[in-house]
Amino acid sequence: MTKIENRPFHLFVVVDAIRKRAEIDRENQTLDTANLVISREKVVIPYEMTFLIEIDAVVFTCNSQKTRIELLILITMRNVKDLTGQQVEQLRQTIRESQNNVLKKRCQCVLYSYYGLTVSELMDMFAVDRRSIYNWMNRWQEDGVQGLMDKPGRGLKPKLNPDDQQHVEKVIQAMMTFPKEPRQALQQINHQLPKPVSQDTLRRFVKKISRIDSMAA
Repeated sequence: MTKIENRPFHLFVVVDAIRKRAEIDRENQTLDTANLVISREKVVIPYEMTFLIEIDAVVFTCNSQKTRIELLILITMRNVKDLTGQQVEQLRQTIRESQNNVLKKRCQCVLYSYYGLTVSELMDMFAVDRRSIYNWMNRWQEDGVQGLMDKPGRGLKPKLNPDDQQHVEKVIQAMMTFPKEPRQALQQINHQLPKPVSQDTLRRFVKKISRIDSMAA
């Protein structure tokens, strides 16, 4: 197996409260530390170990409580690759000609990622969080420039927005606090939101952020 020790990387650990499983980057890399062993198949947390989980720069202290906890591991070293000449020209043309500044920014992000800028550099350049960058890349991969456009009638802000870092953090915290009690998790989330959401809305939101997270695998 290829070791990633002694080379630059970002390690983010996200609890997958719905699927209860572990995923590692698909290049079959491993990371070995004093207390945490990560392989392609699983994450083993030592017996009654207290450890830190970092979720988009928010650090939580947890205890394994005599159980093996399975986590979704994201080793974020992703860039847009393999653009065709036609795709590059389409992005450039949109940047030159579009009157939509939001669309232009997203096209620039995809293009600069292809040129080699890291996710962290893109975050600084466009003043957005990591999840927004992954969301744009995901939309580009699914539908190209068309996918980077906002759908008509999107003026009403969603109650839970995957691009809103505070929303993401609130949901993850609630899922971690009540991993087997969805109603309790929903109640905690609704106490922190201006408008309450339903269980179905929460379920769709978790599915969206899980799909964005999987881009880093």
